[in-house]
Amino acid sequence: MTIATTLRAPVVWLGMVGTALVAWGGTHNEFSFATDGWPNPVVNALGSLVPIPVNRILIVVGAILLTWAWWHVRPTRERAPVHAGLTLALWSLPLLLVPPVLSNDAVLYADLGWIRHSGYDPYVVGLTAAGGPFAPQVDPLWAGYGVAYPPLALLVNQAVVVASGLHAYFSVIAMRIPVLLSIAVMGWAIPRVADLLGRPRRGAVWLGLLNPLLVLPPGEGVVAVDA
Repeated sequence: MTIATTLRAPVVWLGMVGTALVAWGGTHNEFSFATDGWPNPVVNALGSLVPIPVNRILIVVGAILLTWAWWHVRPTRERAPVHAGLTLALWSLPLLLVPPVLSNDAVLYADLGWIRHSGYDPYVVGLTAAGGPFAPQVDPLWAGYGVAYPPLALLVNQAVVVASGLHAYFSVIAMRIPVLLSIAVMGWAIPRVADLLGRPRRGAVWLGLLNPLLVLPPGEGVVAVDA
């Protein structure tokens, strides 16, 4: 299917509406552990428009719409294929700048990056021990505890935090960058693995890339992915 035809497919836009609803519901302050909510006034303003339980309803309805759209773009003999890359980009777009959905793991990663940037050993001092812009956002359940992530992951966290200017909000959002790079590698590899296994590329890409479990993993959103 051409890009133009994909852009005219209602089911593709329905999936984007679904992720937009999930993104909007995720801006509510109930998902932030900071006293003042998310450290971004625009996000806080959006979240204030959907009080509890409306925000939760938006997330559930959005996930259902995305799943319905995904099922209705599945490859069949009668159905023309969608452009997988464009479809994934449209479905992911609403999630890219909002907080991690239903989890604050990305905040933990940002705090680990800050700890390393401050010259401490995360394996020794534990989360929030170095203070900084991310400590107030860390789930108190994990505060003071060490981590089990491998050293390379901590270096990536540090690089992302430094590259995003140590910003209290955008450094958390930037934790999606390594995930997006990983998904790009998946997009390259999945069709080739399908060829090696003698399976149709369309089905492999539909299941491996457009799957709502990849677009909306807990805490990430494709993009929002384990960021």
